[in-house]
Amino acid sequence: MTTPRRAARTARAAKIAISLPHEQLQYLKAAEEAGRGSVSGHIQRLIQREREAADIEQTLRRLFGDEPRPGAEHEAWARRALGIDGPVKPGDPNGPSGPNELSDGGGNVAA
Repeated sequence: MTTPRRAARTARAAKIAISLPHEQLQYLKAAEEAGRGSVSGHIQRLIQREREAADIEQTLRRLFGDEPRPGAEHEAWARRALGIDGPVKPGDPNGPSGPNELSDGGGNVAA
């Protein structure tokens, strides 16, 4: 008999079978026994982290193009925005420009 609670859980999740090396399965089962969540929960968290990392990577590519990291001008602007090298002033010619502008125009870092 399918209970309403089980039906709701089934509707939002699919049951699958996966193959893992024995040592990885042992790790997951030990974590579950230690109270650090279920095997499914652990895999869900790993997938969520991977998706978040991909989102961050996409944002960085949008901001900095194909550069492996922010350029020196971005780092200098960030230091000023954080108050490390003095405040960023509106229209700062040494800060990021164009579509990569990280300020709201009033010298505040955009959220």
